Amino acid sequence: AAGEAPIEGVDAEALAAGLRRRGHRAAATVADARALAAELAGVVRADDLVVCLGAGDITKWAAGLADAISEARG
Repeated sequence: AAGEAPIEGVDAEALAAGLRRRGHRAAATVADARALAAELAGVVRADDLVVCLGAGDITKWAAGLADAISEARG
């Protein structure tokens, strides 16, 4: 969370699980920025738009995401 006190039972895993139950089979969580880049490196293509929405760490992750995806691809 971006500085807020955690709410019991409400976290990234719970959100992803709820999305999967509602038909979004690819909903997943990642542990860190490197894992996010590795996950996206296999699916994003030229001219795709990746939207990062949130607060806290995701803001930092988003800033270096394009370079991190390139690095993950080797």
